[in-house]
Amino acid sequence: MSASSLAGWQRVPQIARRMLERFAWVAPRTQEDAERFALLGARTILPAGDIKTAAAALPVDQAMLDTLRTKLAGRSIFLAASTHEGEEEKIRQTVENLSADYPEILTIIVPRHPERGHAIAQFFPHAAQRSQGQFPTGKDTVWICDTLGELGLFYRLADYVFIGNSLPGVKGGGGGHNPFEPARLHCAISTGPLTQNFTDAFALLGPSVATVTNGNELAAWVKRMHTNTDLKHDAMDHAKKAASVSMQLIVTLAARILHALKT
Repeated sequence: MSASSLAGWQRVPQIARRMLERFAWVAPRTQEDAERFALLGARTILPAGDIKTAAAALPVDQAMLDTLRTKLAGRSIFLAASTHEGEEEKIRQTVENLSADYPEILTIIVPRHPERGHAIAQFFPHAAQRSQGQFPTGKDTVWICDTLGELGLFYRLADYVFIGNSLPGVKGGGGGHNPFEPARLHCAISTGPLTQNFTDAFALLGPSVATVTNGNELAAWVKRMHTNTDLKHDAMDHAKKAASVSMQLIVTLAARILHALKT
């Protein structure tokens, strides 16, 4: 219920009230929506929640996941997920910073558009590329995973995740990507400040998601997570709990719909 829709219905309040009084219940997307429906006469209003944020965890090829866990055993995984043009150069700063102190950390870069793999390789000339069937060696610090449909695989491997399309200077102005995907898979999460396409989702996850503005700040965050296990697990647990709230919304709505069908 947008502000303009509210204003329109308020011009015919009796019609709005008679219509909404016939609803068994209203499931508002936000608390602001709930207040607007109440103003118009809705009687039973459920707790706010957006079903667009509720989805199953991303799928995974279990055999490949098992293979990679074996190949990468002993490595900590930092994942730069869904990166866009203008971000990989900053992630190179992150990698250089991390490698100096923690060479056991492997950075996996998954570009939003896999065809950019070759361009990204210019920043990391010795990195293995998944599109070429290459795997990182024990000494590699970067793996470019320029493939489609495998974020579920890499989120399950990752200890720490940066969500791309969010750093200042990103081509297109940024906007972020869906933070619930890594949250559901129990990741520690960071993002740049440009998250306007997923404002509500990031607000729900709150302080469990760190905000960074450049490569060095991103490296500092990874180091904090890497060296402070309690801090990392607190961030992971908070994010997963917040994401699970949206899943409970589906359960609640389904139960109410089934009850209505029986009565």
